[in-house]
Amino acid sequence: MSDDDANGTGGTSGTEDQPLVEISVTLAEPMTPSTRLLKALNRTTGRSLGELQRAAEAGEPVVTVNLFGSDHLAAAPRVLGTAELLVGNGLAIEVHDRTDGVPERIDLPTLREILGATG
Repeated sequence: MSDDDANGTGGTSGTEDQPLVEISVTLAEPMTPSTRLLKALNRTTGRSLGELQRAAEAGEPVVTVNLFGSDHLAAAPRVLGTAELLVGNGLAIEVHDRTDGVPERIDLPTLREILGATG
């Protein structure tokens, strides 16, 4: 498992048969999250509290996953759980689907559809 896979930021390479498909979740407005939220994000993403706080404050993704990476079975619940956790706490998010380097902003229902989730 790469360092990126371990910290919830996904990998950076696809396979020859699969395109690189990354999904990222970012807070719509940079902020300093509460300790309670940081701990919940830590449990959901696997990233350290410091990494999560820096990402949230800098307006960077709090989680990025490669849907076809080595940890693809854990990727979908991690990214969907993060998005739902943030929205459930009243925070606006931006979700991006990046296929082979081309980002596209998507909404939460579209994320659920991509991941085959219902709700």
